[in-house]
Amino acid sequence: MTTARVHPSWKRSGSRYEQPYGFQEELYAKISVPPGERGLFLVASYVGFKYTGAQKKTTEDFARLFKQAWIQTRHQFPALAALAGPNGKVYETPRSTAQVEEWARETFRVQHDLTGAELFRDLKKTAFITLHYLPESRELFLQTEHHHLDGRGLMDSADAAVGQYKTYAVNTIGPIRLAQIAIDYWLQNREVKGNLLWVASLGGYVHSLHTPMYFSSKAAVVSFVRSLGTLRKLVGIRNAAVCPGAVDTPIFHPEYCRDRVRPSDMKLTPKQCAEVMMRVLQEPQYGDGNIVETLLVGRKENATVNVREVPLEALYPTVGPVGEDNHLLEEEQKFAKQLAEKGLRP
Repeated sequence: MTTARVHPSWKRSGSRYEQPYGFQEELYAKISVPPGERGLFLVASYVGFKYTGAQKKTTEDFARLFKQAWIQTRHQFPALAALAGPNGKVYETPRSTAQVEEWARETFRVQHDLTGAELFRDLKKTAFITLHYLPESRELFLQTEHHHLDGRGLMDSADAAVGQYKTYAVNTIGPIRLAQIAIDYWLQNREVKGNLLWVASLGGYVHSLHTPMYFSSKAAVVSFVRSLGTLRKLVGIRNAAVCPGAVDTPIFHPEYCRDRVRPSDMKLTPKQCAEVMMRVLQEPQYGDGNIVETLLVGRKENATVNVREVPLEALYPTVGPVGEDNHLLEEEQKFAKQLAEKGLRP
């Protein structure tokens, strides 16, 4: 059924081909979801097309042509029809045209009244790599999972409009923008006592190969809070962050998180975390850019809530240029004076 060359990483046994997962594919496969569910590591690419032929074609005509092209693409690249199993990808050589047609019926879908963007927003996992034809928006939409494709991604052009990772949008950009708006308001209404309490994470200053984007998104918040450490002295605005360890919240309930923090692991209760947050919000020793860590320590039978201020100053340089060779402090003081007198607005 196919004359495609087989990559050496695929091992053949009769009509069956198997390719074991690499390290990163194993990770993605482990936290995958069943077909029909939404997952974190679904990937997709969609393109628009324009028909310039002289002969008029209906939606059914285009669907038939695209389906034929999809089958031809499978013959050239058989891995399109591989199933992602628990330990690797598996491909069975079809024994008849009927088997190929059955595969095409499952993996080529006509989606009416949807655009590519709308389909992507509610994307659910499919068992195979799947091609969608969107007739109303005249788009083709290809979807799969990270561990199902060889290579880095579907389309990775150097000049692509890359957008923004949602992890950074939620954990970093959103809180910083809200803080900017709040600080500007308080500087224009000095009679209102400002108080910024940031919910960061212990992940903001420890590190993990498993979740580098989450940890780095929290690290940005920690650095931002420390950078605003003089706000209370300058303009009376309190500013501090709470960095909890694991807290027993629904974030750890999905299947892809259960191995990371298990139900039996020690975790703060939401109430314990909230009590520490209220202390940081109100007590006088906090409010100057403090980074306050809280986590459950000890053993389950006698666990206690530990609270400490993280000494990030220990990371600061102990030597450096002085005098005329360094104007950082001088310019910092100028900006602080301007902020205290005029606020954020010109």
